[in-house]
This record gives sequence, C-alpha cells and structure tokens, in this order.
Amino acid sequence: MNPHGRTFALVELGALFSLWTLTVWGAWQWSGVSVWTFAGILGLGGTVLCSLMIRRPGWKDSGFRLDNFWPALVYVGGIILCLLVAFAVTAGIIGLAFPPLSGKRVVSLLVSGVLQQAFFLGYLFHRWSLIFRKPSHTVLASAASFALIHLPDSSLVAATAIGGIFLGWLFLQAKNVIVLGLAHGFVVLFIISVLQERVIIKTTQIGPAELAPLAATVARELKPGDRIGFGPHGIGAGQFGRTFEVSIEPIGGSDLDDRLNREQLQLFFAANGRVFCAITESDFYHYLEPELRERMFLLDTRYVWKRKLALNRAFLEDFFYGSDDVPVLGAFRDRVLLVSNRRPHGAF
Repeated sequence: MNPHGRTFALVELGALFSLWTLTVWGAWQWSGVSVWTFAGILGLGGTVLCSLMIRRPGWKDSGFRLDNFWPALVYVGGIILCLLVAFAVTAGIIGLAFPPLSGKRVVSLLVSGVLQQAFFLGYLFHRWSLIFRKPSHTVLASAASFALIHLPDSSLVAATAIGGIFLGWLFLQAKNVIVLGLAHGFVVLFIISVLQERVIIKTTQIGPAELAPLAATVARELKPGDRIGFGPHGIGAGQFGRTFEVSIEPIGGSDLDDRLNREQLQLFFAANGRVFCAITESDFYHYLEPELRERMFLLDTRYVWKRKLALNRAFLEDFFYGSDDVPVLGAFRDRVLLVSNRRPHGAF
C-alpha cells in the first residue's frame, strides 16, 4: 500500500476516528479516566506517530513554515482584525460584554489554538486532501471533522463547523499553521468567550461531561429543598454537564487557605436539609474530620483528569508507584466522590 496514496489515507482516517469514538464515547463515557481510556489515547497518539514515521511528510508542505510567516501574519491578521472589530461593534449594539482577560488565559488559548490547528490543518487537512481532490471538498471535510469532534453540544458544533470552514479557506490562501493557530486563539478569546458568557454557546466541553454519571445520581435523588455543591479543588460546575432546579454551589476554593476551606465544607455538611457534594477523595480526607466523614453517605464515584499538574515529588510518586492508584495513570487522574449527609432514598 502506497503510504502517500488515497487508500492509505482512508485506512488511516478510519482508524483514527474509530479509536476516537471508542475512546471518548465508549471507554471515557462509561469508565471515566480508566486504563481503557488511557489505552485509547495512547492508540490515537501511536496511530499519528506511526503515520508520520512511515510517510515522513515535509514540514513546509504541511504548513509548518517560517519562510512565509510575516506575509501570512499580515494577510490573516488583517482579516481577523476586521472580523473582531465587526464583532465588537455588533456586540456593543446588542449589549454583549467582553469577559475579563488575564495574561495566563491569553497565553493558554493562543497555545491551544496553535496545537489544535497543528493537528487539524497541519495533519488532517493533508490527509483529507488525498481523498478529495478539490480544495473546497477538502475544506468541508476538514471542517466537518473539526466540528464533529466537538460533540455533543449542538451550538459548539455549529460554531466550530463555521470556524473550520473559515480557517480552512484561510489555510488555502496562506499556508501557515502557526499563523492560523494564533488566529484560532484570538477568535476563541474574543468571540467564543463572549458567546459562552451569554450562554449562546453552552459549553466548550468535548465529549461526555466528566461528572455526568454523578449528576444523574443527584438528579434521581434530588428533592425540593436539597442543595448541591462541589469541593474546593479539581472540580467545576461545568463538569456536571447539566443544570438542576437549584444552583450548584462552590464550597471553598483553590484560592482559599485550608482553614477557610475546612470551615466552609463543615458548614455545608452541617446544613439542616439534605446536601450533595462532589469532592475529590484527597480533599475529602484532608478537610473533613473523621467523625464527620463517618456520617457521610457515599453515593457514587468517578475518575476525572487532574485539572492541575505539577512536576514535583507527589507527581513522581504517583507516576512510578501509583500511591494507592495505578502507576502512571494515578499521576493524571483524581477520584471524585459524590457524598451526602443523608442516606440514599430507598436504602435501609
């Protein structure tokens, strides 16, 4: 099989999207951050790596180039600037406000944009171009794959489909992945963020919500007057993937010291009514006194990706020894507990 031919590209793309479906909508949906999920991610990375080693594509041909960086930056930057100005004027007329920006968020989104377009334009676009001879068909196929990977939120899929067509067209005009990645970052920073702030785009979550099974458990148990909260570290309200009749309350926070987090959690669990709390296992044992832990009822558990990684002694111990978890995998995941101060309905 010719590695530079259409058949090889078809087999490669079929393998990639099959692995993506099995990993995200199979292993991830049903088991969270498990060995199976990790194996699927390694399989995806291995498929891409093997393809690159077999084909040995030229960096310049794939769009990773510096020789046209400044002309591409001027051309693409001018178009993006016009787009952002038009959006800002429209937003001002209809009353949309821009969320506050931080240097960390700006850098994060720009880096994320470059990495995403390195894959979608620098890698997938070239594979689609072998299957569809017409550039317009390649752009549509690339945009469709970009959009479908952002399932399940329909508003996000629609936005990424439009964005994929726009970036694909720009890539045909100025073939520079780095510049298009930066353009992606600025569009997310100034347009998608505003739309998400106004709930026009509900979420940027890709795949099933991390705590969807725990949210389903809460939904079955929830009664009028109950409260729902989440612990100070490693969890956000968006991870539940749904809304309830009551708001999901943050209990403590990563910016608070241990004393305040402990006090807020104890006050929450001491409420007269029934409360539900999603909390990492480490926070559960760190902040709750033994007597209080004994009064809690465990309703469900779920492994999620750690939201912050630090290359320190704890990370290395988790990576090599597991520290009460699976080695390697334990360094990248947290166990989340869904606990309540009342017995589950129907339990004796």
